[in-house]
Amino acid sequence: MSNEEKNTPEQEQTQEDQGGLLNKITHAVDEAIDTAASAVESVTGSGEDAKEASPSTVDTAPASAPKKQAAAKPSASKGDEETATKSGRNERKTRDGVVVSNKMDKTISVAIERRLQHPIYGKYVKKTKKLIAHDESNVCQIGDLVRIMECRPLSRRKRWRLISVLEQAK
Repeated sequence: MSNEEKNTPEQEQTQEDQGGLLNKITHAVDEAIDTAASAVESVTGSGEDAKEASPSTVDTAPASAPKKQAAAKPSASKGDEETATKSGRNERKTRDGVVVSNKMDKTISVAIERRLQHPIYGKYVKKTKKLIAHDESNVCQIGDLVRIMECRPLSRRKRWRLISVLEQAK
């Protein structure tokens, strides 16, 4: 007898441990496949196709693609959400501000205020930016709190439009 044919009890023990480890790994992989299959089923909504396919035949690669499409961004208004999802555009910026001028026809001037911490002194400083927005029905008064949304250029300085009046001036 040679050494290659005869295994010592320690070598047999290691082979049994490796076999048990292999069973644990295959069990974990089967559970992962089942989880992926249920995720695909919930995203795609095709319950019949996923139930008929066995877990070993389910391809897990397409599971990542629908998740990217399923991530919905909150948007400012309902109509814009539908337009953005159909055309594949990014969500438009919205800002809340106070109307500081409404003297122009169908146009308002909105002051957007933000607070920044000074990099050296640590004191909070107010920064104000005035934006020109389109007000189709001339409903805004000076002092109103409004929400405006980014849009295509309407004139030289007008790139925003009124979405809603959040709070009327008193």
